[in-house]
Parts: sequence; structure tokens; C-alpha cells
Amino acid sequence: MIAQHQVMGFGWLVRMALALPLLLTLTAARLTVSIPPQLVVADPSSVPLGQPVTAKVGDTLLTAKVYDLERVKLTAPLHVTFDKFAEDYEVGTQLTTVMVPSRAKENTGLDASVYYCGSDLRTRSKFAEWMIGDWFSRWEPIVRFCFTDTDHDQKIDHMVLAGTKDKLLQKAVAIAPVPFTLDKIVPDEGASEVRLIFRKLETLTGELHMELQLYRKGQRQLFTYLLSGNYRDKKFLPPSELYPQFKFNPKKIPYPAKFDNILGATVEVKSVDTVNGTAAFEFRRPIGPALFKPINVETQIIFIYM
Repeated sequence: MIAQHQVMGFGWLVRMALALPLLLTLTAARLTVSIPPQLVVADPSSVPLGQPVTAKVGDTLLTAKVYDLERVKLTAPLHVTFDKFAEDYEVGTQLTTVMVPSRAKENTGLDASVYYCGSDLRTRSKFAEWMIGDWFSRWEPIVRFCFTDTDHDQKIDHMVLAGTKDKLLQKAVAIAPVPFTLDKIVPDEGASEVRLIFRKLETLTGELHMELQLYRKGQRQLFTYLLSGNYRDKKFLPPSELYPQFKFNPKKIPYPAKFDNILGATVEVKSVDTVNGTAAFEFRRPIGPALFKPINVETQIIFIYM
């Protein structure tokens, strides 16, 4: 667990999570959910704030641990079926929390803002998805069973199938109540962490490169950018796209150079030593607390036969 003062209460987290797009995409004909953001927080005692630090290429400059905003686990087994889909959940199954906008009630018929979703269920092969997309199908390529607790007694009592295009099939269905546990701000089970790396120093130009990296279960997870937002100086900062590469060219503007709001962190490069491959840094703020969600931009090839 982390200290309450490190996240300044839960209120800003809820507001930020609701502001981050891609939590749930909902149009007149579709109900589709995706993974919610996580929280990243550095231990301030591990960061030498306001002190000069010399680092060499390859060094980790800052680290921060990743937390789930909520963790929901079933405490009783559950079997659900809907149309051609069915799934069994064992005791201890973890569900993913998803916050939905108020207009979801038009599709589901429920005045619920939070759902807990199971694992992805593929509706067709990847080959079929690549070749014809989702034409002529009542389903998105991926669907999920999602549940909600309408009377707030910590038992899920209704379900929807997220990923159906048919509005008649988007209505919530009552189920026999199943109890669950809910914990807030808990460490990511993959022991995930975010690292800011001193990646490169150009010998001839003195250009310095830093890179933001994400690790899960000890393995690096690549991303195109992070959708992120944080609370700083008593201000709720709007969500932004944070790309992993940071570089500074002293040929245009000489050092010192300041990089602001790298997931909340402020890093100043005081000077560089191109002979020894080192640089002098000063960290004004640590990473986080901030919400983030890795986004991967993929290119899809569409084959057209004439």
C-alpha cells in the first residue's frame, strides 16, 4: 500500500479517470470496453530531489511503482450464458473495473456508472477479422461479460455483454447475486514499474536522449504513447499524450535544459560530459502520482480483390 498523502485522496483519481478517453467507447449502436488506466507513484524518499546527480548513459534516472485503482475479486463461483457465449468464473477471479458515461443507461437500461468485466472472448478468428473486419457481424471482434452491483451491497446482480452491435442485446440482464471483494489503490500484480532512462548522449553534438519505459513482470512493454493526466500544484491537469522519447539539442539552446511533467516529474539537465558519456541532472519533482494508460497505434492492412 502507499501513503494516503501520496495520492492526495481518491477524488482527483476518479475525476481524472472519467476524463481519460478510451475507458469506454459508446455509440448509438455499440458498447465496447477497454482496459482502464493505472496509477503510478514514486517513493519520494528514493529520489534525491533538489540535489545534483551525475549519471552515465544507460542509467535509470527515476522509477515509480504501478498500482491498480481498484481490484475486484469474486468470492463465489459464477456461470453466465448469453446468446452463443458462455463463461465460468472461479472463486478468486479478478474482474476489471470500467467506468461508463451516463448515456450508457440508454443502451443497458441501468443507471450504473461502474461495471466489472471478465476476460476477452474472441468472436471470430484473427484472419477473418483482418480480411472482412466486422462487416455482417452482430459482434465486435472481442466481447466481454460485464457486471454491476445495482443496490451497492457488494454483490453483482446484473450483467451486459459488451461488444454487441444489436441494441436489443445491449440491455442488462438480472443474475443471481454473487459476492465480491473490492480493494482500492493496490500494487499491480505484475510488479510493474515505470523507469526514466538516460538512453543516449551524442559525442559530437552533445544531444541528450531520455526514454520513458514500462516494465511488467520484469519484461519491457512497448507503447506508442501514454495517455496520462495528473494532479499538480492543486490543479487538475487535462489528459495528454506522452511519448516515450525526450531529447535536447544544445546546438539550438545551450544547457541547462528542463523537462517538465514527465508523468508529473520535472528533470533538469545541468550539463553534459561527452568525453565520459555522463550528464549532471537535478530532479525537481518525482514521477506521479499520475494516471496513465499505454496506447499502441497499429497499422491494419486491408486487402482489396478486384
